[in-house]
Amino acid sequence: MSLSMLFGERSLTIVAALFDNLESARRAAEHVQSASSMQAGQVKLVAPADPAFDAKLEPEQTGIAHTLIRTHVVLGAVGLVMGVLLAIALQQADLALFAQNPGRSVLILAVLGLFFGMMVGGFVSLRPDHDMVIEKVRWGSASGRWAVVTHPVSSAQKKQVEEVLRAEHGDLVESL
Repeated sequence: MSLSMLFGERSLTIVAALFDNLESARRAAEHVQSASSMQAGQVKLVAPADPAFDAKLEPEQTGIAHTLIRTHVVLGAVGLVMGVLLAIALQQADLALFAQNPGRSVLILAVLGLFFGMMVGGFVSLRPDHDMVIEKVRWGSASGRWAVVTHPVSSAQKKQVEEVLRAEHGDLVESL
């Protein structure tokens, strides 16, 4: 199972860089677009106290909703199957508790597996790696800094963006 099937967003990563002034940030954004295969919508300039901050950092709201659903359904189903398989394995191991109550043990471990899988799905959909980037950009914005925020859709794009933003001497921050 490919992990990308869990996500509803086109871009699974955020690469951003903080700059001290508008000119540096604008130059970096233009350089990112000219030196990479990024489309205009994938590169955002975030001003200090930008009113569109949230939309620029997480532009794929519909994709996020799909990610929430997919991670819970898919990982819940995986947990359910793993719970059933564990119950069968424990019955086959001839453990008295499981061998004497085969139906109950399957039901209990299946439900526990389902809940565990859905909890993992919830954790994956929270995207803690994105939160780190968002908070650093929020802090920079609150401190009067400008940010160039990019949403690469491939590892090649991500590498291109990282190289350009480093060359522009931005304070680089990125998610997984």
